[in-house]
Amino acid sequence: MLLVAVLSGACGRIGFDACPIAAVDCVGDPGNACELDVDCAKGYLCVEGNCRLPDGNTCVSDFDCVGICNAGTCESPAGILSNEWGWTWENPYPTGQLLRDAWEAGPNDVWMVGLYGTIVHWDGSRFDHYAAGTHEALLAIFGFAANDVWAVGYGGTFLHWNGSAWTRTAIPVAGIVSGLWGASSADLWAVSSNGQAHHWDGTSWSSGMTSITDHLYGGVTGSAADDVWALGQDGALTQWTGSSWNTVTSPSIAQTSRVAMLGSDVLFANGASLFTYSGGAWTTQNGPGGVINDIFAESPTNVWTVGSTGMHHFDGGSWTPAPLPIAQPTLSRYRSLSDGRRLSVGRAVVLHDTAWRALSYGSRQPVYAAATVDGVLWAVGAAGTVLRRDSSYWKPVDSGATVTLNDVSGAADGSGWIVGSGGTFLRWNGSAWQATPSGISADLRGVWAHNARDAWAVGMGGTLVHWDGVSWKAVASPTTVDLNAVWGLGADDVWAVGQTGVIVHFDGERWQQSSSGTTDDLNAVCGVSPTSVWAVGGTTDTARAIRWNGAAWIENAQFTAGTGHKALTDALCLGQDDVVAVGYQRVYQVGATQSSALVGMPSGVRFITGDATNLWIGGAEGAVLRAPR
Repeated sequence: MLLVAVLSGACGRIGFDACPIAAVDCVGDPGNACELDVDCAKGYLCVEGNCRLPDGNTCVSDFDCVGICNAGTCESPAGILSNEWGWTWENPYPTGQLLRDAWEAGPNDVWMVGLYGTIVHWDGSRFDHYAAGTHEALLAIFGFAANDVWAVGYGGTFLHWNGSAWTRTAIPVAGIVSGLWGASSADLWAVSSNGQAHHWDGTSWSSGMTSITDHLYGGVTGSAADDVWALGQDGALTQWTGSSWNTVTSPSIAQTSRVAMLGSDVLFANGASLFTYSGGAWTTQNGPGGVINDIFAESPTNVWTVGSTGMHHFDGGSWTPAPLPIAQPTLSRYRSLSDGRRLSVGRAVVLHDTAWRALSYGSRQPVYAAATVDGVLWAVGAAGTVLRRDSSYWKPVDSGATVTLNDVSGAADGSGWIVGSGGTFLRWNGSAWQATPSGISADLRGVWAHNARDAWAVGMGGTLVHWDGVSWKAVASPTTVDLNAVWGLGADDVWAVGQTGVIVHFDGERWQQSSSGTTDDLNAVCGVSPTSVWAVGGTTDTARAIRWNGAAWIENAQFTAGTGHKALTDALCLGQDDVVAVGYQRVYQVGATQSSALVGMPSGVRFITGDATNLWIGGAEGAVLRAPR
């Protein structure tokens, strides 16, 4: 835990506020460093290493708040950051998608684009998501005014912002459009696959070949209308001189950064080297290491790179890591803003005014399950991840575990369990999650808590384990097949499902197999009555839902290959014929009505849960999204 002291009227934590009265004045101000909530004053939460205020408190900027500062009051970003599919990002904030580029119309008018058609706008105090009309990855953005901005990406995507909406422009380009740069609103270049260049003259687009045939993944930049440069694979470089594209002999290297300019000099880098083209000759200096995604130069002794190992600065002689508030995030772009601040985007959004600070926050560890325990919504996942939902912020909680946590379940009496790899059991004791010895070594994949004296867990090799209020005991299993999930209506009506379509049932005395009618893996089970129990799963190209009608399992819904469907990973039973399931990048209605819809989150939707008013889904990259029921 951090220590706080009064040192000549200043807080003992480096670089924070004056404390003229006592040490207590050093604790809890928004921005003060912390490791736990107890390091902050009463009413504050420790978020990403800084004390911040929850919703409803007075604020000056976003940095004061857990969420955002809107009109002087801290409020949740939820309800603001809805993507075009109607789901609101709750974790990570402002998005779990990798951001690939940013462009500034003004200091408080910044656009960011990324994977899965992500478009995010930052107005200096809050983020808003905008509909792109596509789920193609967006790789570059560039503009000339607040109402004249272009974005490009996969599938030949060209989008334009006119000040009120993003609209798609039809260009006969099938490949990946990777870069944008323009000298004026009537002189804009885009580059794409196979050495193609596309030019906007203010009225229409025209396309042609550059002098190289490589994919122009290094983007395009320039210093004037007759000095435009594009970078391809392995360092292939071509220059537009005002009338034609001409190849420039360049170092042959792999994994290059974006091409950049310093005056009329051209720069690019990889992890090993920094290359500068000046006066017709190349010079080479050592690079910072890692994969370099972008480079920005203010002078030969002030060069910045971002990439797989965060951000580095070059002073003309050596490279040093930038003191970022997030440990080595993968960053895609570095931008210098017109008011002197700096911005970088990627797996995080960081801004430099007097120091680097994070505009983004939230765990990015994959999450695999979520449930309400003791009136609180919890999510669990990789590397011992446990997240608690507080004020629409998913706060990491120390679980004491480092293994993968696969499931969480809560009972009506407030009791609850988390299970994971290596026979891990964590019990909710009313204030914290507590490791509970079990003698079980198998990886556990599912848990169902009935009450404080009755719970079941399932796992590898057909493992079945029962909690009787005192200890966990292994129970004879009718199968050796891996079991993935367990759920029950009561002590004498419990179902478990697993690989190759295996289903087993507990009637209060013993477990028996029940024929499912499928050999597809089954990943989840839920129900609302003895005649309405559902199991979902599938294969790599089929999503399947089956229903127990009280006498037999019958197939209810099947979404087949060739349409982007994959195995269902979880289900939420809301009514007799009202079941919502998730899988891959989709949410499915699999009851009386059968349909599916994209949700606009990274691949790998793993769970769905809900309450009387909301649904939550989550999975890869720590993504947790919410939608009204």
